[in-house]
Amino acid sequence: MKLATGDCQLASLFLFATTCCLPPTALASAAEGGADADLGSVLSGLQKMYEGAKDFSADFEQTYRSVHGGMKSESAGRIMFAKPGKVRWEYAKPRPRTFVASGSDLWIWSPEDNQVMQSKKFQQNQLSVALAFLYGRGKLEEEFTAALVKTYETGWTLKLVPKKDMPQLVAMKLEVSNASYLVTGVEIEDALGNRNTFKFDKPSLNSGLKDDLFTFKPPPDAEIAPLPEGFLK
Repeated sequence: MKLATGDCQLASLFLFATTCCLPPTALASAAEGGADADLGSVLSGLQKMYEGAKDFSADFEQTYRSVHGGMKSESAGRIMFAKPGKVRWEYAKPRPRTFVASGSDLWIWSPEDNQVMQSKKFQQNQLSVALAFLYGRGKLEEEFTAALVKTYETGWTLKLVPKKDMPQLVAMKLEVSNASYLVTGVEIEDALGNRNTFKFDKPSLNSGLKDDLFTFKPPPDAEIAPLPEGFLK
């Protein structure tokens, strides 16, 4: 199966979902420019919004920019996640693809190619730090420092920096609405300087997403292959 460059940033996708699933007070705070009080109020508002969240869904637009040759790819679709550790990404553009992760199973389905990549030992893989958070095996306050880097009319920009080296992630920015405290955008930068950006629209919180959204049964005639080693690192 051939996947678009942006799709291969799978850890980045799960990192966003993890951030929304966990209470924002897990973030260690270190304000820039003397904005401690503002940062505290933003994190407090995020906590009230997300700590009771059972599920979340939204439309998304994704832009991946590579430092090599200035390559840019754009995608769009819908994200859905539910606690604990259930994620579904449905890409509609530029071609349909579906990512489903739940428990120890990960499926990546390309209907145009009639191909499926799967991992049946997802939790047992050598997960990146970002993926570990999804399963409650890490604490954000131990791994990241949060800073309030921008305040504007409709919200704020938060920056997360890992305290330890993470090749897939050197910094992540969250755009937060001051009307709802929902995360409306994410930008993730890796060690090479590549940037993966997501903008979210029509968000829905606690809508009662059904469990069958997070299960996947391959079509009987589909080609099934194991997930390539190292794909999640």
